[in-house]
Amino acid sequence: MNNTAPSTNPFELPSDIAVLVIGVFGVITNGILLLVMFLDPLKCFRRPSMYFVISLAFSDLSTGITSCLISMQKRVTSEYFRKFNNSSIWASVENSFITILLMAIERFIVIRYPIKAKSIITTRRIFIAIAVTWLVSIVLGAGVSFPKPYNDYVMFGCLIECFLIILVMLGIYFRMSVLLRKSSKIFRGKQFTRHGSCEPGKKPKKNATYERSLNMVVFYLALVLIITVLPHLLIGQVYLGYTLFYPTLPRPVSLQYAPYISFPVELLNFVLNSVIYAYRLPQFRTALCYYLRKKRRNGRREGSISIFSRHRNSSKDDRTSDVMI
Repeated sequence: MNNTAPSTNPFELPSDIAVLVIGVFGVITNGILLLVMFLDPLKCFRRPSMYFVISLAFSDLSTGITSCLISMQKRVTSEYFRKFNNSSIWASVENSFITILLMAIERFIVIRYPIKAKSIITTRRIFIAIAVTWLVSIVLGAGVSFPKPYNDYVMFGCLIECFLIILVMLGIYFRMSVLLRKSSKIFRGKQFTRHGSCEPGKKPKKNATYERSLNMVVFYLALVLIITVLPHLLIGQVYLGYTLFYPTLPRPVSLQYAPYISFPVELLNFVLNSVIYAYRLPQFRTALCYYLRKKRRNGRREGSISIFSRHRNSSKDDRTSDVMI
């Protein structure tokens, strides 16, 4: 097999176009998600667990913006621009991994300790966890811009960390499935629910439906993360393995081409996250539709007022001209 890459890469231009398109879609979808979350027209996102969703959406939005910049990176000669993009993309990917892990842990606590969950998962603790997550992600992302060979060691360590996070998430979801299976057998046919709300004035059935929807959302987030990101992680590990342990050994041509395919696939994760919210969370769809209908009604009302105002002004002008005549 020929181990030397040809002078021209046939995958480079299609990969750049794919990265740009995916980045634009990521900015649009996550921008809409954050808009709905912040406006919260139905006041249905004021729960501590939603702060993780907002943090993840910010991370995905950052990834979308950075992806657009990376697609144009080869046309900019600045070394600082390249380092900024590399650090940003690594920081956002790290933050996504850790945030989804925290969401899985939060779901496990709700299922394992339904009575104590509210006292364990407080808004203050969630804010602290989010702040620490962003701090760790930014520090690791900055390490990617270190001079060689230190940046290679940082990237290798980040990839190992991502693999460990995936293993921990698999263990958490296996344990969650066992607990849910046991609880469904114990509480089947009962008039109460295991995950009912302890807050006065809230319907247990409605709250249980929300908890089940959120459980499925976090499960799909983890599943999509593993499917889309894991191939690029494996390729990155092999590539860095050659760089760190076999620096004189020529890399296979297939290994040099593979990142141009796996990187756009990895970026799909940050677009699909917002699609998962829209598909699996009825509250998000309802809030978005309500906001759009409200904007449409306000637009029609403003249009009617403008037409009425113009008609009234024209009538007044006609009366004034009649008096002058």
